[in-house]
Amino acid sequence: METIRNVEINQLHDFKNHPFKVEVNTELCELMKSIEKEGVLVPLLVRTNPYGDGYEIISGHRRKEAAVWAGETKVPVVIRELDDDQAVVAMVDSNLHRENLKPSEKAFAYKMKLDAMKHQGKRLSDDSLSDNEAEVLAGNEANHMTLAQAGPKCDTDGDGRVDNSGNRANEVVEEHSMMNSNELLARQVGESVAQIKRYIRLTNLIPKILAMVDEGKIAFTIGVELSYLSEEEQYELHAVMDLEQCTPSLSQANRMKRMSQRGELGMDAIYLVLEEEKPNQSEQIKIRADTLDDYFPDGFTPKQKVELIKKLVKEWHEVIENFLREGETDISEPYAILMKEASGEYASQIFQKLHDYEYNEQMMKLYIMGGGARLIEIFGDYDRDRVTFNHDIRANAKGYEYYCYMILKQQQGRKAM
Repeated sequence: METIRNVEINQLHDFKNHPFKVEVNTELCELMKSIEKEGVLVPLLVRTNPYGDGYEIISGHRRKEAAVWAGETKVPVVIRELDDDQAVVAMVDSNLHRENLKPSEKAFAYKMKLDAMKHQGKRLSDDSLSDNEAEVLAGNEANHMTLAQAGPKCDTDGDGRVDNSGNRANEVVEEHSMMNSNELLARQVGESVAQIKRYIRLTNLIPKILAMVDEGKIAFTIGVELSYLSEEEQYELHAVMDLEQCTPSLSQANRMKRMSQRGELGMDAIYLVLEEEKPNQSEQIKIRADTLDDYFPDGFTPKQKVELIKKLVKEWHEVIENFLREGETDISEPYAILMKEASGEYASQIFQKLHDYEYNEQMMKLYIMGGGARLIEIFGDYDRDRVTFNHDIRANAKGYEYYCYMILKQQQGRKAM
């Protein structure tokens, strides 16, 4: 019988190849606060670690992480002895209900569960059924059934036939004959068989392109088409996308897929395909070449003109950046005055927004962090004795880490009292 035990957190290990990411976000912070007040209310599900000491987490990775943040050293767990396939099915099922799952998480979760289901069904047909019954299962592509779908354990005689676990083989044959593992998984997760296959295709993407699908930079259907490219072709495609700051349309992705299948897709071909205009490409600025001819030396090629324009824009950007950091730069007076006025107006809007949220400079001290702090320090109108600036561009992230650190420190202080 399963019991709940308190286990040291350092004895808990993440599930091998766990497809679901534990994000450090506001939800985790809220969970940490809840655990800090009430402890871990729902025990983690674990099994004896098959790869070493301690236990492998089946369900509860976020609870464990939040408990660590909350300063806990032990958490309640339910220890269940599961084989690898049962563990995979249980791990996936316990996480698929989460909101805002990324395409990559679904992709690897579906693949892991489907492989486990097929393995379970094969083992069932090989070990539990007679030759005739296994033949029936194979004929229906139905030997990919999870043990969870088998009939209840029971004893019978005569025509009932008992398998080694007490499950009636004829019930298994009947259930298997109705659907294969793909159909069964589709019914369990509420997706079509075709959609599950599309998700699993994403597992063939290289990490950089898969990340773009997760971030919404590449549409799901386009990612599926790109998954048919070889690994080398995908790396070449990513290099071109990064250089040209563009992504393929669905028709372009489909064309590259077909070119890959014919062995015709190289970097030059990728360039040619992505150079075509498409609805989702980055906005372009077009200038008639003859309107700029007077400003370039004779014989300048179009490519040389573009490179010179990019160089001049970059230099102007550096002038602006230097002005915002230092409050002055080597430009003519009219431009300097205009930039100071615009920067001062921006800083004034920031303070107005703070006042809208009931900031009172007479009663409160203000801490301004991040890359924009320098601009407000130079051009803002404020009481310099009551405002502190931190110019570290990573200050916001560091501030979050420091906040969690202080929570842990307070927690340890209360325990010591």
